Amino acid sequence: MATLPPASTGLLTSWPPITVPIMTFTLPGWAPAPSPPRPERWTAAEPLFPRVCPSTPAAVASTAPRPGPPPGPAGALAAWKVRWSRTDFAAILNQLRHGLFDPLRWWRLGQQTYEDWCLPLPGEGNLLVTRFLSDRFRRAGVVLYPHQLATVRRVISDLGGRALLADEVGLGKTIEAALILREYQLREGISRILILVPSSLVWQWYRELSDKFGLFPVLQRTAFDWQRPGVILASLDTAKRAEHRDILESLEWDLVIVDEAHRLKNERTLNWQLVNRLRKRYLLLLTATPVQNDLKELFNLVRLLHPGGWGTWSSFRRRFLSPDGRNPRDEQAAASLQRLLAQTMIRHRHGPETVILPPRHVHRIDVHLREDEWQLYDAVRGWVRRIYRERGYLDAHVFALLTLEREICSSPAAAALTLARITRTDPGDPQVFAALQVLLQQGFGSKLQSLVHLIRSLDRQLVVFTEYVASQAQILSILRQAGIAAFPFDGSMRPGRKEWVKRMFEQRGQVLVSTESGGEGINLQFCNTLVNYDLPWNPMRVEQRIGRLHRLGQTRPVEIYNLVTVGTVEEHIFYLLHEKIRLFENVVGELDGILGTRSGLEQFQRSLFTILVDWPGARQGRQALDVLAQSLLAAARERRREPGRELTPGLLGKKAIPP
Repeated sequence: MATLPPASTGLLTSWPPITVPIMTFTLPGWAPAPSPPRPERWTAAEPLFPRVCPSTPAAVASTAPRPGPPPGPAGALAAWKVRWSRTDFAAILNQLRHGLFDPLRWWRLGQQTYEDWCLPLPGEGNLLVTRFLSDRFRRAGVVLYPHQLATVRRVISDLGGRALLADEVGLGKTIEAALILREYQLREGISRILILVPSSLVWQWYRELSDKFGLFPVLQRTAFDWQRPGVILASLDTAKRAEHRDILESLEWDLVIVDEAHRLKNERTLNWQLVNRLRKRYLLLLTATPVQNDLKELFNLVRLLHPGGWGTWSSFRRRFLSPDGRNPRDEQAAASLQRLLAQTMIRHRHGPETVILPPRHVHRIDVHLREDEWQLYDAVRGWVRRIYRERGYLDAHVFALLTLEREICSSPAAAALTLARITRTDPGDPQVFAALQVLLQQGFGSKLQSLVHLIRSLDRQLVVFTEYVASQAQILSILRQAGIAAFPFDGSMRPGRKEWVKRMFEQRGQVLVSTESGGEGINLQFCNTLVNYDLPWNPMRVEQRIGRLHRLGQTRPVEIYNLVTVGTVEEHIFYLLHEKIRLFENVVGELDGILGTRSGLEQFQRSLFTILVDWPGARQGRQALDVLAQSLLAAARERRREPGRELTPGLLGKKAIPP
């Protein structure tokens, strides 16, 4: 029997000595001999695995040959020999010389060697993950930006593992969350991790974790998967179902990560209630839009992170907010709210302090309609004006006719489907039906011809965005007839199918034809050319399209081609977005506060529809669009000057980490 001195790591230093039997084995061919006596006796206060000298802290923790003595006088050399002889490494060498093997010593030496190996390198801010995954990051081409490392440090050291990561789109919130996950695994050995994401992003998260971080999460498919160890990756919509919710709430989780956390902004929804009831130690909420309508949405997100930390909604509103509950009461309240929010939320913006993305180059491709296409367009435009003047206001029927007018600029197939729906309640104009019949017989519109010519002239990978599924189908048919490798991408696809199409396009395809719903959440940084086959009403949707390519990881300038039918409503929309708002060159920041809300978007669209329906002519129409753009930008600037808006620098500002 022998006395095992206590470990010198952390809380174990105060434990009393433990007496355990030491098992020794005699190696064949060796004659057992007693171990030589130690020069000194172990003391409980002395480290179990002392280091030789400060300049080589892990020298004795490795299995390398015995290091040489440190420089110094004879007394220092003698002291070094004494300390070396008391190490487990020296004792194991002595035992091996005498044919003995002590498994307990070997295990203890391996454990201490691992702990010493995990010591962070100088200048890395005490992060283990940067050293542990350095080789994998190099092979995968991962570049960690300073704002991402700063986020990990702050979440670990200051926020206690509970944080709202609210970086702008394209700044790498997924990378930050995965770094925090791996850091906690290395520091604390957490083993129960739950990641809840929208169904369309499940495979994207799986690829990010496996390719860049060496994690292969369990893809939840059955109710039994929730209890499997390791990282569980699942859809939030699946998790909130009754048959899964009860299981999730009964389990304990070390870390829970929720992507697109703005889906938790309402405390009455099943999404919010599920995350609130989970038994979790750490929680990360990821969203680029923590506030969309009012500050109660932000309050509900913080309640998930720190229940009761901000009091009740009534007390929070009386303390900080104006009577309408939408803005901070005054500048003092905004400053107090900012300090309070800094204890929970981290937000970075595009700019010199974070990431400067490559430039955007905008190109306009004019499309001139044929005579038969002009006949259909003029017939629909006359129909829209007649209905509007008869009713005297904009209603759902007028909006549908305006949509039909835009679809003619896209494809005859899209216009035919909308016209079929309209005629259920309105017999319509006979001229429209006759002109559409002639156009459908042609089957190949002017815009499709321009698209095929553009793709052949560019001769590189590109993404084509359209608003209409019928236009997507017609584009795919024409491109395949022309011998161009094209793949569809839309919201009706299952997540696995989307991931397969993305990989096929990346490896073998030339063109990806996507709808608005299909493009949500997909990352296409490997491609740098985008074609807007048609333009949506909402400028924010245009920015979302561009953001699929123009995001973190893009190393080349992004080329944006806009197909514009001359003399139509599409040209008017392009004039407003490009020449007046200058949307394509700049990342949307000013308009986010206005068009990101339902009321602001509805007001903008109603003003735009009124101008387009009652188009007074080229000169006066352009003047009306100029006034609309000026009022929109002025409202955005005024919103930024309001205390606490922002999503202003006072509330969700550029600096995520206070000085």
